[in-house]
Amino acid sequence: MDTDSPTETRSAEPSTLLKILHWDKLFESDTPPRLGIEVGKRLPFTALSAFSVGMAIGSSHGSKKAAYRFRAENAHRFPTTSTGWFQYHKTKNYIAIVGGVKEGMKMGLKLSAGALAFCLFEETVDYARHDRRDFLSTVTAGLSFSGIYSLLGIIPLCLMYPCDRMTANYNIP
Repeated sequence: MDTDSPTETRSAEPSTLLKILHWDKLFESDTPPRLGIEVGKRLPFTALSAFSVGMAIGSSHGSKKAAYRFRAENAHRFPTTSTGWFQYHKTKNYIAIVGGVKEGMKMGLKLSAGALAFCLFEETVDYARHDRRDFLSTVTAGLSFSGIYSLLGIIPLCLMYPCDRMTANYNIP
């Protein structure tokens, strides 16, 4: 019984799960990393910072929008007593907080996903260009990201070409 040969081939090649868990090993190179931080550490920092900025912007916008909506929905029945006004403002503030958190989470997740996609595009272009880390990789990643963003239907197709051209003009020194 020759049972040694199948186990040797299984142990020689890594499993698919192991490849997924160590995805950042794909981008290892001898050239210095961008911003002096390895890609495995840079992606969580990028996602966290983009989420924080998105949360701040989204919560500010969402709370104002929710407060205005509450005022518009209750404009026909303003309170008449002091206690009624207290309850009105208290309810408006609670609704504004909930609206701000909802909008902040949405905006934070969108910005975080976009920043992660851009960083991964940039690393993929660096890898495809044989570890050349320069502005051409950043421009290529930016144009790829803006093209995909446009194709997803966020920007109308008639504006897609001018937006990509503007992106290329401002990214190349």
